Amino acid sequence: MRHAPAFALLLPLLAASSLSAQGEPYGNRFGLGFAAVSPQGDRSQGFGTGYQLSLQVHFNRESPNLGRLRIDYSVMDSSHPFNDGSIYVYPGGFMGPLMADVRRESYGVAYEWMPHFGPDSRGGPFMILGLGGMLWNERRKVTSPQYPYGSHTDVDLGLTPSLGFGYRFNVHLALEARLVGSFLGVYPGPPDSKSWEADGERHHLTFGASVRF
Repeated sequence: MRHAPAFALLLPLLAASSLSAQGEPYGNRFGLGFAAVSPQGDRSQGFGTGYQLSLQVHFNRESPNLGRLRIDYSVMDSSHPFNDGSIYVYPGGFMGPLMADVRRESYGVAYEWMPHFGPDSRGGPFMILGLGGMLWNERRKVTSPQYPYGSHTDVDLGLTPSLGFGYRFNVHLALEARLVGSFLGVYPGPPDSKSWEADGERHHLTFGASVRF
């Protein structure tokens, strides 16, 4: 059983602590986001849909040009073992594939501008334009029986622009869909490389709800 990340455990505490600001003019600036995450692009084949949790701090809360700071945690697991290289198989004396299960975790910080198609940000459709950064952890657990040990983690840092749309039902609840690009600061490998670890891009779609206090 996997333990819940500390970030996810902190979200309810942060939300509860923000309730003290409800009496302030223009309301509370804190919010939470919950979304499904679907990897996109050739390098993401083999990963299943994951989830994302977000802590949000809103600015210009009563303006149609709403802005917010997002702090995200997301997880995507491989849907089947990946080829993580090769291994010498004995007996037999040949090179065989080294297979591994992969958990792709990310920690992100971004600023998003959300212009609403109305006189304020209390309701209706809006756009999402964002820019930030993301720290990726890829945890690999070898599953090949010829190599019963060997788990390790790759860490990469990526630039993450985003584009999306949403619809706000009221001042508190909105549905949002975003396409998030993640361009890693690593060499992407040769053009004919099919290795999942050689990718320089990890894009994903998110769809979920945002709650504003």
